[in-house]
Amino acid sequence: MRKAFRFLFLMLNIAAVIALLVSYLSVFIPPDKYWVPALFGLAFPFLVAANLIFVIFWLLVKPKYSLISVLAVLVGWSMLSRYVQFGGSKTENEGIKVLSYNVQHFTGNDELKEKEVANRKVAEHKIKAALRKERVLGELKTICLSLVSDEF
Repeated sequence: MRKAFRFLFLMLNIAAVIALLVSYLSVFIPPDKYWVPALFGLAFPFLVAANLIFVIFWLLVKPKYSLISVLAVLVGWSMLSRYVQFGGSKTENEGIKVLSYNVQHFTGNDELKEKEVANRKVAEHKIKAALRKERVLGELKTICLSLVSDEF
């Protein structure tokens, strides 16, 4: 029974190593040509974590098997160092700057006049009202068609 569990964990470890190696290759394979490695690339941090857990597990159970995952992590060390910064340089700037270009004109900014912002809000309300009317007309159309089809 103990050998069966050891064999099962060894197979899971090999599967995790293969998945990690495919995630390393995902950088070089364009997703529009073959999309499967891109999914493994998205799972990269989880695959590294799984392999590190297997290293700890095998160090406790059978240390020579831990080399499988250690070698897989070392092969992709450059990928890991791109994902996680292990060292860095100090700068004089403090704090974090967050910039998003997606929300600049949702409610207007200082350059827009108040009248333009009000016009946008009025237009938004008109569009919403038109969509509500269209939905109500669609429901009425459905009811009328169901009544006509019941009579025939």
